[in-house]
Amino acid sequence: MHQGLWAKAAACAQGIAARFESPNRRVVRLLDAGRYAEAAALAEQAVAEALEKNPNHRNTAKSLNNLGEVYRNLGRFDEAEPLYHQALAIDEQTIGPEHPDTAIDLNNLATLYYNQGRYDEAEPLYRRALAIYEKVRGPGHPETAANLNNLAVLFFKQGR
Repeated sequence: MHQGLWAKAAACAQGIAARFESPNRRVVRLLDAGRYAEAAALAEQAVAEALEKNPNHRNTAKSLNNLGEVYRNLGRFDEAEPLYHQALAIDEQTIGPEHPDTAIDLNNLATLYYNQGRYDEAEPLYRRALAIYEKVRGPGHPETAANLNNLAVLFFKQGR
């Protein structure tokens, strides 16, 4: 009897949480699940709403970055690139050039360049993101390690 109540309560809590989950978090969840078409529709809507409300806000940058990630995963590189640049510009202006979220923008843009074979353009972005992570998070942090791995993969691809 009590187990049934707990299950109902858990289901109710999940439903409430889903209703209040931000569009950006839902986009990331859909991306992680490989549900790119759904992620694209939601991310496009989130960007439109964010640009209408406040085009130079941190949440707008997140929405732009997420839509860039969706487009990159769909191979729509030409559409992703300006979104990454816009997100990076907003973050550099609002949270600063050495914030970990700015490093995310740099890493994502670098990954786009990597995917396009634009290795010379990817490298300085990966290096800058790595410098931010090392300074802010420390050398042993998982984000630092992931970015260092991205740089190492780039070097491997270049035969360095």
